[in-house]
Amino acid sequence: MLHYKNQILGGATLKPFLIAAVCCFAFSEAGWTGPLAYATTSGGQFGLLDPMSGNFSLIGSTPDTLLGLANSGGNLYALDANGELETINTSTGAVSAIGNTGLKPTVFSGLTTGALFAVDQNWVLWSINPSTAAVSEIGPLENGQAPLPPRGTYGYADSLSGDSNSLYFTLDLWQASPGDVLPSSLYQIDPQTGAVRLVGLTGQEDIAGSVDIGGTLFGFTGDFALPHEIVALNTLTGAASLVAAAPTGFTLYGAAAQTQTPEPAMISLVGLGLLAVCSWRALSVRRSRVSAGLPSSSELRVRTSRSQAATRPE
Repeated sequence: MLHYKNQILGGATLKPFLIAAVCCFAFSEAGWTGPLAYATTSGGQFGLLDPMSGNFSLIGSTPDTLLGLANSGGNLYALDANGELETINTSTGAVSAIGNTGLKPTVFSGLTTGALFAVDQNWVLWSINPSTAAVSEIGPLENGQAPLPPRGTYGYADSLSGDSNSLYFTLDLWQASPGDVLPSSLYQIDPQTGAVRLVGLTGQEDIAGSVDIGGTLFGFTGDFALPHEIVALNTLTGAASLVAAAPTGFTLYGAAAQTQTPEPAMISLVGLGLLAVCSWRALSVRRSRVSAGLPSSSELRVRTSRSQAATRPE
């Protein structure tokens, strides 16, 4: 534990400077390293995630489980398990319905260009209009000439995310016997045609969510994969490498990169920091003048006013 006394620097205390430092470095001290993403969980939580450290800050709760998040036109969109397209208030987590897509989706995401997509329970890719929730079928996900294995009665984990040009889809199918039907694999999808290219095996199990942030594809393991982890997925080989332990108690289902607009709380912190620094500077100048035997600014103003009054003609 660090203890600070009111040390003197140029005749001014360090308190305002320390307040500014605390305000500016609060997130760093808490282990938030960035970049950040909005994330949704299996338990209906919505919050801010730092995938590099695994820190998750709850913002609010949603009425239904959300299958993914995507940014489009300055708004944050989500799709629930009933096919309802919604926008999310990033300050409170409150949702506003746009309309029902009529889909039975398993995952939802978008490109960084703002285009929205969902994959349904038959592994068919759909595009979604963010204004009306109207959908257009792009086609079944096909690996070359062969479609992906039918979902059938298999257990599965899947996720969807996108960069500016491609969608990335992870899929893991299993059954009690003989075991894995399809080991966890990373696929690259052409969003125009639905054509799928197998990138490679991830070496992980149960990737239930993913997000592209600044060119890095993060995956979130969950459900039966314990402990839950955040991994980086190599988009050239599919291989996953551990980044951080994921939050416990729920599974991260989807995420979208945080926009560049500073959060109100952060703006307030920076504002307080700047105010403290300005106060410290003003106090330092005043005390420096006094210690040097010079009148302060306020005393100068008083003397000037009195002098002007004394010389003013009757």
